[in-house]
Amino acid sequence: ACSLGDQGSSSATIFDSGCVLFIGVLRTVDSGQAASLVGFFPQLLEHYSRSPGGSLHDGALDVLVEYCALFVEVAPGAEPLQRFYGPILQLCRGCLEGAQKDRNCELSFALLQILLAYAGTPEALAQVRELMVPLLNFWIANYSPQAPPSTFRYPLHPLLQLFCTWHARHPQDFRQQFKVAASSLAQVALLLVASCRLLRPVVARAAVLDAALALAKDGGGGDSTFWREVLQACGEVIASASRKGASMLLVQTLQALRSSLATKLPVPARSSGQLQCCMLPQELQQGLRGDGTMDEAAVVRWLVARLAPGLPP
Repeated sequence: ACSLGDQGSSSATIFDSGCVLFIGVLRTVDSGQAASLVGFFPQLLEHYSRSPGGSLHDGALDVLVEYCALFVEVAPGAEPLQRFYGPILQLCRGCLEGAQKDRNCELSFALLQILLAYAGTPEALAQVRELMVPLLNFWIANYSPQAPPSTFRYPLHPLLQLFCTWHARHPQDFRQQFKVAASSLAQVALLLVASCRLLRPVVARAAVLDAALALAKDGGGGDSTFWREVLQACGEVIASASRKGASMLLVQTLQALRSSLATKLPVPARSSGQLQCCMLPQELQQGLRGDGTMDEAAVVRWLVARLAPGLPP
């Protein structure tokens, strides 16, 4: 029995090491060299589909996120990814029905975000909407800005990024589904603005505010409380972006120190860059850098330009 246990432990260690290596390859491979990896994807997805969401091995959803980002880079419209929507969404559904705040839940939201952004047909959008609408209804019914974020069932940051992607890529569907779900668009718009306090990335905060502006417009333009909160949040975004130079230097220094102490996976520049692009209009996506960061000054200028026309006289 001890011998079998030792063998099982050794096999698990080899498997985990192989998975980490594979994730590293997916994060660093050039799109021009990705043909064999893309060709392997159907077999891998079929293998994952045999496992319920809760029993996926550690790293499985990391692999899928990196694969989806690679598909987008190889084919900017992500057309080859469309035929895999059903199995991927089924895996996401299984993970979301399990533990709501584990890492698989966050990665399921990341997968949903990419699939939502590149849903190029009504059929693909309808498939993603089947998961999005229940999440929207739950957020409207249960989220309170006054309650600690830990009390909410799902991780709020990736959920808000999902809503932003919905608005950026499918604005008509976004507004229609929010109108159906919300008794007051003005209240939901204010809820989005309040949620900005929970977010740190400039891109995510700007995208949330833009989505709130769209809902406020549909809900009658927003009252004085809404505009006071929007202007305060916008000022905080501008201030955060202006401080970014020093903070980025600090982050890079800390990353260099950590690298000297331990071996780690390559930075997920491709997938993190895609998750930001999903929330932004086409013209801002040109500001994506090779390290997965975005030109935040351009994002702030875009936000201010979006804000100005809606300001009350």
